[in-house]
Amino acid sequence: MQSIQLPDFYYLDNFTQLITYVFDNHKSILRPQDLDDYNNFSLLSPNSKALYVRFLMRKGTCFRPNKISYSEIPNLNDCLKELELFAFISWDATVTEKIKLFSKTELSTLFPEEFDSKLARVDLEKALLLTISDIPEKVLKIQKDFKVFSLLYFGNFHQDLSEFILNDLGIYQYEKYDLSHGFINSIQELEEFLNFYATLSDYDRDHALEFFNNYVIIKSTNTVLKRRLDKFHFSFARQLERHKHFEQALKIYRFSIRSGERQARVLAALKKYDQMESKCLQILRSPQNDQEKEFAQFFLFKNSKFLSKTYQKVENYIPPTELLELDKTELSVERAACEYYTQFGHCYYAENLWANALFGLFFWPVIFANVPGAFSHPFQHRPHDLYESDFCENRKVMISEIMGKPFTWAQAEKVYESKFGLSNPFVNWSAINKDYLSLALENFEQYQIKSIFIELLKDLRNKKKGFPDLIHFPHQGGVELIEIKAPGDRLQKHQNTWLNFFEDKKIKARVANVRWK
Repeated sequence: MQSIQLPDFYYLDNFTQLITYVFDNHKSILRPQDLDDYNNFSLLSPNSKALYVRFLMRKGTCFRPNKISYSEIPNLNDCLKELELFAFISWDATVTEKIKLFSKTELSTLFPEEFDSKLARVDLEKALLLTISDIPEKVLKIQKDFKVFSLLYFGNFHQDLSEFILNDLGIYQYEKYDLSHGFINSIQELEEFLNFYATLSDYDRDHALEFFNNYVIIKSTNTVLKRRLDKFHFSFARQLERHKHFEQALKIYRFSIRSGERQARVLAALKKYDQMESKCLQILRSPQNDQEKEFAQFFLFKNSKFLSKTYQKVENYIPPTELLELDKTELSVERAACEYYTQFGHCYYAENLWANALFGLFFWPVIFANVPGAFSHPFQHRPHDLYESDFCENRKVMISEIMGKPFTWAQAEKVYESKFGLSNPFVNWSAINKDYLSLALENFEQYQIKSIFIELLKDLRNKKKGFPDLIHFPHQGGVELIEIKAPGDRLQKHQNTWLNFFEDKKIKARVANVRWK
C-alpha cells in the first residue's frame, strides 16, 4: 500500500475547516464569547494558529515552553507572545497544575529537602503541595478550548481532529450525506447541551448517592439531547441500584424509557409486587424489544406467588437438533463443521455477516437518508437515531418503497460496487463474501428475505446479532442455516429467538451439537 504524506500544516487546515463550517452554518446560535474566539483566531499569524492547534491536540491545558518543539513552526517565542496578546494563553498556571508537568527526578532537583523518594507519585505531589508555594518555571495555560465548535461539528465531545486524519489517510471512508439539518437549533438548546456535558463531567459513579442528593433532573425538547439524557439517566440509576439505593434508583429510572425491566426488578426488590405486576403488564402491552417482552413474561411467572393472579411459564422454543461427530482438529468448532458440510454443498462460516450485509446494501438509502438530526458531521458511519424507536417511522416512505421491490443480486451488486469501502454499520467490507450474498438471494424465497429485513427493522441494535454460524447451500438446492455448538456450549436466548423465527417463516435452520471423536 502506498503511504500518504500529510502536509506540514494538515492539522491547522482541518481545524480551520471545522471552525469555519460551524461559523458559516451555526453563527446564529454561537455565544458572544464563541464569536470573539473565532474572530480573534482569524487575526493570528499562520504560525501562531498552528501552535495553538498543536496545544489543543495535546493532552491537558498546561505546557512547559521548554518542552515545546515543532519543526514546521519557527520562532516559537514570537508565537507565544502573540497568543498571549490575544488572550489565547496565560502564564497563571497554579502550582497544583504545574507540578504534574515535572518528573520525579526534576522535582527532586528542584526541592531536594522536601522530596521523599519513598512516596508514590500521587502521595509525593500531595506532600510537596503542603510545603511549596510555587515552582520556579513559567508554565503556559491555554484559555480557549473551542469546545462549542467541536460540539456543533461532531455532535459530541469525544470525537476530535483525529477523525480528519483517519479520513485523509483513507483508513475510514464515509458516505457523502446531507448536512443541512443541524441538531442544535437555538442558543437555549446549545446551553442545554453544555449543561448536560458539564453534568456528565461532574458525575462520579463511585459516589452516585452523593451526586443524587444534589442532582436536578435535566430536561430538554431537543430530540438528540433527550436520547442522551435517557441513556445517562439509565446508567446513573443502574449504579444506584447496584449499591442497593433502590428508592433513589427508581426515581431516576422513571426518566428513562429503556428502563422497564430495571424498574420491575427494583420494585420486586422493594417488595412492591402490585406495582411490579403493573410495570410488567405495561411492558407486555408495548415492549421495546423481544428481550423486554421475554423478561416480563418470565418475571410475572417467577413472582406469581406474590401476586393475586398466577402467570404461566412461557416455554422456550426447542429447535431441530442433530449430533455431529467430527475428528479433533486445530480448527475452531465452527470452521471444522463448515469444512464437514462443504462436502454436501457450498458452506460458509458467515454468522451475522450475510444478513447484515444484504440489509445494509438494500437499505443503504434509508440508513443515510436526509432526516433532520440524523447527521451532524462528515465522519459518521451511522445516523444518530439508527437504534432509536422512531428510526423507521421517520423513513417509512423509503422503507415501503424498498420493500415493494424484488431483492435481487443485480440490485445489491450495484450498491456493492458503487459504495465499496464506505463505512456502513451493517456491512463489514473486509469480511463479507460476494459468493454467499448472491447465493442467499438465489436460494431464499423473496418473502423469506423480506421477512428477515422486517424483523431486523423491529430492533436493529439487537436483531443484527444471533444468526446461526453457518449458511449452507446443499447440492440439491435450497439453503439452510446451522448453529454450531461445541461440547458444553449452550444456545443463547437471542439465537433461539432467530431459530424460532426461521421455523415460522419456513426457513430451514437447526442446531448441530459437535462431539469430537
